[in-house]
Order: sequence, then C-alpha cells, then structure tokens
Amino acid sequence: MLERLRIFLAWHVVHCLEGMTFGDWWRLLWKQHFAVSPLSWPRIAFQMTVSLANSINRVLERRAYGSRLEEVEIPPPLFVLGHYRSGTTHLHYLLTLDPRFAFPNVFQTFNPHIFLRTEGWIASTECFDGIG
Repeated sequence: MLERLRIFLAWHVVHCLEGMTFGDWWRLLWKQHFAVSPLSWPRIAFQMTVSLANSINRVLERRAYGSRLEEVEIPPPLFVLGHYRSGTTHLHYLLTLDPRFAFPNVFQTFNPHIFLRTEGWIASTECFDGIG
C-alpha cells in the first residue's frame, strides 16, 4: 500500500507545478486556452485541488511569517555558471558547506509559497522518502 502511495505521489504530486497557487494555475490554463487532453483531466483536477490547498496555505504562511519576512535582508546572490563537466556541481557542493551561503532544497524550490509552514510535516512523511 505504501509503495502504491509513493508511486502516486511521484507521478501526480512531486513535479515542478506542485507549488503553484490557484491563481497561477488558472492563469496558466487560461493562457493555453484550456487545451488539455481528456486523458489528463484527472491529473488536472488533482493539480487544481493541490493549487487550492497551496493558496490557503500561502495565506496562512503570510499571516504567520509575513512581518518577519519583510525584515529579512537578502544579500546579492552568487550564481555559478559553467560548461557541462567543468566542475560546477563540485563547486556548488563546496559552497553549500560554507555557512555564509544559503540555498533552497528541492522541496523549497518546488513549493516557494508554502515551505515555511509545510516542509517539516510534508517532507518528513514516509511516503516522500526518496522522492524528488
């Protein structure tokens, strides 16, 4: 049963659209003139539900952390650019060891609006182990 849940989550939840809010999702569908294959309708409906949950969680996250986030000062970013097989990934790993630098993990990247409230209890569940 747990394996079936893992497969379901990997195919339908953990993807680059998972963190979209309802407004973002609706604008994307609108821009594409709702051109969705009938075979994708169940997945679209599921994503719609996830986007509604994300919208609600975004409001709750802003209420909980909004004032503190406004006070955070973010220094200029450091971008690592390079050619394939030139060592940029190794440099990235080395930079992650330096406490002066911060970087998002996969969950934070996929869920930019809600990770402060939800990362601890979603990413730590057994069904998400090894996904993403």
